[in-house]
Amino acid sequence: MSAAGRDLLPALTGLRFLAALHVVAHHLRSTKLLDFSPWPVVDRFVERGGTAVGLFFVLSGFILAYTYGRRDADDRTNAWSFYRARFARIYPVYLFALVVTAPFFLGQMHQAGFGLDSPVTWYYAALALGLLQAWVPEAVLLWNPPGWSLSAEAFFYLTFPALLTMLRGRSRTTLVVVAALAWLTALAPTAAALYATEAVRQLAGRSDGWIVAVLKYDPLLRWPEFVFGAALGLLYLRRPKIAAMPPTRRDGAAADLASLSVVAALALLPTSPTRWCPNVELFIHNGLLAPLFGLLIWRLARGGGLCSRGLSTAPLLLLGEASSALYLLHTPAIMYLRTIGLELRSPPWPTTWIAAAATAASIVFSVVVYTRLEIPARRRLRGAQL
Repeated sequence: MSAAGRDLLPALTGLRFLAALHVVAHHLRSTKLLDFSPWPVVDRFVERGGTAVGLFFVLSGFILAYTYGRRDADDRTNAWSFYRARFARIYPVYLFALVVTAPFFLGQMHQAGFGLDSPVTWYYAALALGLLQAWVPEAVLLWNPPGWSLSAEAFFYLTFPALLTMLRGRSRTTLVVVAALAWLTALAPTAAALYATEAVRQLAGRSDGWIVAVLKYDPLLRWPEFVFGAALGLLYLRRPKIAAMPPTRRDGAAADLASLSVVAALALLPTSPTRWCPNVELFIHNGLLAPLFGLLIWRLARGGGLCSRGLSTAPLLLLGEASSALYLLHTPAIMYLRTIGLELRSPPWPTTWIAAAATAASIVFSVVVYTRLEIPARRRLRGAQL
């Protein structure tokens, strides 16, 4: 697969940073370091930070299809080269994050009654090291919890060469149908679980919590979001020539409106069950907003407008490139600073101070890790830049 000749999409790089920051805010809220309850709309938006992972999945499919999917590319897909590039892109920082969080993982296992010499500890460790934890609900959030999405991405990468071979060269109509079917497929397991709860429970022979964990984290069930993004990326490559001209004011306004629409949907969609939907949150988490995410990605890729220009600035580009490190390293930053601030200090630090310190440390540390670890490791593993 060839990646040569593709124009950069800088606004999408900046978008990655904001999505990662949304996840950081979500975890600061869930650990009770930040309290947004006085502002219900803001609180709802932050609470739904987990949906940023769905945005990452759609964006990942879009970028890979855009990068490798042009119709004049060599049909001989070099899967090994692609896998090597993806491994070099994600694993060094992923492994570093596991090393940093190892004391907390071992502490969790000790509390559960499993020591370092226990086969159970080594089993869970092997799953995490092999990027397989997302396939096992009991292990999915052990060690470094955000790593589950890298486990899912590893599966997406495994399937991408075959997916590209099937979709590249298809008509625009076919790609639209694939995207629509992928979106419906993403929603189908959640619908089945929610509207046929008892039947699903009996079929699985598991608790509701176990079923929800499978719905949220299983790579196969999240794969349709990636397929949706890939189909969208190929559609973007096939857009009419007039759309490839420099963006107009109308394009810029559309990009800004798409950005505001995503924020509004996350902040304003209801949280309580309705007669039509017993669990809005699970649907939102599992792909409901994929079309809106797709619209946002498309419009930002097109460029123009305040949002696109802001996301394309040099600082945002650097932070966007370091977003993988931020995503993987913010949890250990929160863990360590929370331990220091709440347990080792007398009197304890205010939680807002801990949140601010964890956010700042995560951002600074991610840039350092990106420049000092990720880039050199990629060059060493690939022999060239991505």
